[in-house]
Parts: sequence; structure tokens; C-alpha cells
Amino acid sequence: MTQIRTLSGPRRPAGATVPSRRLGPAWPRVMNVVSALLLLFFFLQVYENYISLVWSYLGMIYRDYRLWELALTVTQIGLVAAFLPTHLARPSAIVVWMLFAFVFLPTVALTPMLGVHDSLRYVPLLLTLTLVFVGLSVVAQWPLPRQVQGTGLFKAEVDLAFLAVWGLASLILIISFRNIMSLSSIDDIYFQRALAAEGSGGAISYVQTYYTYVLTPAVLAIGLTKMRPLYIACGLAGFLVTYMIDAQKLALVVPVVMLAIWAAYRWHRTSLALFTGGLAALTAICALLTSQTPLTHLLINVLIFRAIAVPGQVFTQYYDYFSQNGFTWWSNVRGISLIVPPPEALARDPYWPALGRIVGNDYYGHLVTGVNANANAFAGDGVAAGGIIGLFVVGIFMMIWLRALDVISGRWSLPLVTLVMLPVALCLSNVHLTTVILSFGGGFWLLVLFLARPEGVAGSRK
Repeated sequence: MTQIRTLSGPRRPAGATVPSRRLGPAWPRVMNVVSALLLLFFFLQVYENYISLVWSYLGMIYRDYRLWELALTVTQIGLVAAFLPTHLARPSAIVVWMLFAFVFLPTVALTPMLGVHDSLRYVPLLLTLTLVFVGLSVVAQWPLPRQVQGTGLFKAEVDLAFLAVWGLASLILIISFRNIMSLSSIDDIYFQRALAAEGSGGAISYVQTYYTYVLTPAVLAIGLTKMRPLYIACGLAGFLVTYMIDAQKLALVVPVVMLAIWAAYRWHRTSLALFTGGLAALTAICALLTSQTPLTHLLINVLIFRAIAVPGQVFTQYYDYFSQNGFTWWSNVRGISLIVPPPEALARDPYWPALGRIVGNDYYGHLVTGVNANANAFAGDGVAAGGIIGLFVVGIFMMIWLRALDVISGRWSLPLVTLVMLPVALCLSNVHLTTVILSFGGGFWLLVLFLARPEGVAGSRK
């Protein structure tokens, strides 16, 4: 029988770190801190010299830090970076790192500049957010049961099932959106999204969501971990189809990062400091060249502005709006809404319970109607729900979810689970936790990994 070459991950206990023997176990954490502070420095350079000038009409203003603000910002980012996992030693590590780089760092950096109140008003919230991220980092490194032996990859029939469903979904989406599909430029993104929104709704929306966040990443992950060219080609084609439909930046970012993670496992370079340092290097290039080249213009607008700066902005927007109009106490979540009424000021809002539409209309309604100011879990499920209490609650639920992910995925290939969880992790920077779990793959993958049995299993969990 022909043997299939696979990438099933290192043979070591789940959660084990890989410290440098020459420099000592503290060195990877030092590198985490150094790379994080470099990312902060170059991000602020791009923000001051480009984003705050080009996007100031969206509220992206800049002012110099006061001395205590700078000290607090550096301390918070350095502290969380020191607690971060040092390597991609379990699936939760990619989630925590993504949230750190794309949510925590820009939130801490921009909140003193962007809030309508004096920055002192936000200090308790930022300290709470720091404590939550320390907790997430600890959970992502908590000891786990021993792994079972085996390849930890999907069986052949599961591979074929994913490919078949992906093919069917591709056909449905191409037929549904064939009249609007195009390779939009960065300046035409919102126009393309408006066209796609007109054709979305009902069942087609669910197909589109699972195609983007579950099926296409799964096909590409199977292809990379089993070295199957057909699956790799189909996965990359799926992201192209997604971009041609609604011009999501995720369709540009995810395949590149998935390939980078696959290469990191293949060549045993899984240090998270390298990932942070790589992001800092890209940001440094943008800081030096700004928009002088088409590539840096694309990087700034897709990566630094939309993926980093915007998630950092919504924290103050959501807190300022809901602290004034009434916290939601999760009354916007289906199920909870049956027992918790909406805030009185929002009960008759035509956009309720779409918090992104409500906030978008309040901040950008004078520019364009129907703007959806999506928010990450810490803004939408956290400060909007209950301020500091909301942050603690969403932090605890996220810790539980991450722990469940690590425990359930213990018998699976680490590269495989990390790759399929990447879109979920990135989605958390722009979508509520409850929505990610129910509709964007966060709950789907827990269920699949729990119920399915890997091929080549030689034992059972002890």
C-alpha cells in the first residue's frame, strides 16, 4: 500500500515548550517582549505618519502620549508578552497570539488617544484586559494529559467528505454570485461587499460563512499536512473565490499565514517571537516606505489599518457608546434575549440586536448608511455587555473554550489543528465570541475533533 507523506507534528507531550538550551528557558520570553515592543514602536510610526492622516475622518486621530500613558502602555504590552506561549506547542497558542497581536496590542496602544473621555477613565478597563490576557496565556500553557500515538490526521474518507462538500459549496457560490465576481482593487473593496450583500441572505449566507471559515481552510490544511497537491490547489482556489465574491481581507491574509505556519512546523521554527518579529518587520517596512509602492500601500491598508488599527479602535467606541446608552448584558445574544431585555435606549433601534450596525450608524452614519462596525469579543461581548464585569466574563468563557480545544485536540496532529483554527483565531479579532463559536467554526471544530477518530491511532487517551 502506498505510504502518504504527512506532517503530523513533533513527538512530544502537548504543551511542551522548546526552550533554547544554550540561552536558557527565559530567553524565548525575553524575545517575546522585545519583538512585541518593536511591533508597538513601528505600528505607532505607521499610525502617526499615515493612518491618522489618511483615515482621520473615521476617527483615527493621533496625539503624543503623556509620560504615564507611555509607561503604562509599554508595561502592559511587555507584561502580557512575557506570559505568552513561547512556541506553537498547542492549538490555543495560535489563538492567543492572534488576539495579542491583532487586538490587545493595538487596543492598549490606541485607547489613550481615541476615547471621548480622559484616558484615566479607561485605565481600569485596560488593566482588566491585561489581566484577562495573562489568564489566557496561562491557560494556553497549562499541563495537559498525554497524547496518544498515531498520525493524528483525518481518515481518507473524511478528507474526501471535506473535498466533496467544498466542491458542492463552491458550485453553489459561483452560480449564486457569478454576475458580480471580480478581482477588486483595495479601493473597490466596500463597493464589492455592497454588491455581495445584495445577493446574500438566508441559507446562502451560511454556505458562504462555512465555505470561508471552515471548508476552504480544512481542504488546504489537509493538503498541506498530507502533501496532496489537489487539496492545496482547491484550498487556494477557494480563498480566491471568496475574495472575488465579497473582497474579504481574510481571503488574502489566511492562506499566506497558513503557508507560513505549515513551513514553521516543517522546519521546526515555531517560536512565537519569530511570528511577532516577522509582523514587526513588515510594519517597519511600511513605516519606512509608507505608500511609496503599491505593495506597501496594500500592506498598510489590509494588514495594519484594517487588521490591527480597526480592532484597536472599536474598544473605546463600544465602551463609550454602551456606557452612555446602557450595557447590553448580552441581551443581543440569542437565548439570553429571552430573559434579559435590551437597554431601554436601544429597544426600538431598527438595527437591534446588530451591535455593529448600531455603533456604525452612530459613528459613521453621517458618512455612509449601513456601516457594520464589527467588534472583537472583548469589545462586543465584553465592554459593551458590562464594562469591567463584561471583560471578566468573556475572558473566563474564552479560557474555558481554549482549554476544551487543547484537551480535545490532544490526539490530533498539532499542525493540522493549528491550521484549521487559524481562521477562527483571526475571526475573533473582528467578531464576537458567541458568534464565532456558533457560526464561524469555533464550536464546529470542537465537535468534529471530539467525535472523529484519527487514522493510525495506536492507543487511547490515558
